[in-house]
Amino acid sequence: MIIQINVDYVESIKAIEYLDNINLDSDSAELEVRDILNSKIIVPYIQVTIPEGLEIYRARKNEMFEEFTKKEQISYNPNIDKISTGRANRKGQSIFYASHNLETTLFETSSLTKFGTNVGKEIFTIGRWRVKKPFRVVTLLPQLAFSDTNTELINRYIKIISQTLIFQNIEMRKHIEFFSNQFAKRVSGNENSYIISSEYFNTCLERSSIKIYGMLYPSVEYEQKDLNLALIPEAVDEFLILDMVVKYEMTITPKNGIILPLGIGEIKNYEF
Repeated sequence: MIIQINVDYVESIKAIEYLDNINLDSDSAELEVRDILNSKIIVPYIQVTIPEGLEIYRARKNEMFEEFTKKEQISYNPNIDKISTGRANRKGQSIFYASHNLETTLFETSSLTKFGTNVGKEIFTIGRWRVKKPFRVVTLLPQLAFSDTNTELINRYIKIISQTLIFQNIEMRKHIEFFSNQFAKRVSGNENSYIISSEYFNTCLERSSIKIYGMLYPSVEYEQKDLNLALIPEAVDEFLILDMVVKYEMTITPKNGIILPLGIGEIKNYEF
């Protein structure tokens, strides 16, 4: 599927090359990227269905002995004034970021792993959310090296790629690769580096002919060994159930990393 606009592949490839070299730190970068995606470039998007019963995990770090006792404290952030640009969200846009596996959400949330610290300890509160009704998301995966750990979702992706004629086009493959790489790139500290990926996601949200609720993309901090989800609040409210909450401790030593549940045998499932 593509967002239909009146440009050909030659024009669109030029627009990709321009985006690849754009100064994302300029004051006009966000509006310029948005204009290009809306009028100067072919925007590919692949839709997959998140199946009923799938379990996903979302972590929040407990800073300075902070405790979370309410569902909304570990769900999407309602304080939009404090939200900076992220991999899928614009500034001030609340998005629910979660992972396909528990250990992935730890690595994605940890400051120790993100900034390469080789020693320290962090405490996390993790919610397990279960999909109660199927829903549609967009996805662009740069490579399939981690397919053995995500068989069902990867197979859905491969089936769509192999059965959709437009994705066999070599020029369209270049488009897919470019936007996939935007979602897979590692970013350290500069939120402007997310402008292209966040604008791509919002273009799909706003212009898809079929209602979509999020983005499926490879984990970055966990070396693309798993899949992450970025969901709009509506998807969380309508399609997800929080069915377990646990607290975890992650300790990293100079030699290795150890992930330990707090109080094995005494983990409490908070009631909300």
